Amino acid sequence: TAWVARWAAQRADGITSCSGDLAARLARLGGPAERMRVIPYGIDAEQFYPAPEAGAAIREQLGIAPDRPMLVWVSRMVYKKGLSVLLNALPAVLRQHPKLVLVLGGYGDLRDALEAQARELGIAENVLFPGPVDRASINAYWNAGDLVVVPAIHDHRGNVDGLPNIILESMSAGRPIVASRVAGIPAVIDHATHGLLVPEGDHTALAGAIIELLDRPEFAAELGRAARRRVEQELRWSHIAARFEHVYREALAHFAVRSQ
Repeated sequence: TAWVARWAAQRADGITSCSGDLAARLARLGGPAERMRVIPYGIDAEQFYPAPEAGAAIREQLGIAPDRPMLVWVSRMVYKKGLSVLLNALPAVLRQHPKLVLVLGGYGDLRDALEAQARELGIAENVLFPGPVDRASINAYWNAGDLVVVPAIHDHRGNVDGLPNIILESMSAGRPIVASRVAGIPAVIDHATHGLLVPEGDHTALAGAIIELLDRPEFAAELGRAARRRVEQELRWSHIAARFEHVYREALAHFAVRSQ
């Protein structure tokens, strides 16, 4: 509840959050800014890695020819994932790349509504819903797509993913990413260096970014390589654990002082 969060934030010797957005929410609850540290989640770079052969196998399994551009997304189908925005962006993309297919893997309450939206937009033949994807196949799915698209948004209650796992997993797999500039995503993706960022909920900008990367495959590939390098240099769990250890030592030191 809110009062518990406020009580904890005001009395904490150290506070971590995965995004500046979440840190700002904690500050509004009275959390001391001088004891807040923004630390993104880490990722297992051995579990998620470039694997083009595994990606080709997923394409074959789904019946998607190698010459068809493929966008991929896998997660829970809930409002804050922004999938309605992505479907609204697709007609403009298809006018430039009519053979494109969007693969939306996973499950959730919105699946029926999303399938209906695809039919209403006249794009159902270009949208594939393969259903739940087992954990062992996730890396292969990221490698199957030409682009990973993460159109995250705030829901009606103001909730948003602090830092979607899909971002770190696809970065580690070395995939080009188009994502919303929201919550913790800009903390790990520098625009035009590790991926392209667009305004939250803007389907026109989302379509434009997707088209740009499909039209510029060499640029897209370089974004993917840069994303993988950032994972290897900064976002492995060993790097993130060292940052948490530093925060814990700061918190212990603060506790020792105030306990005197």
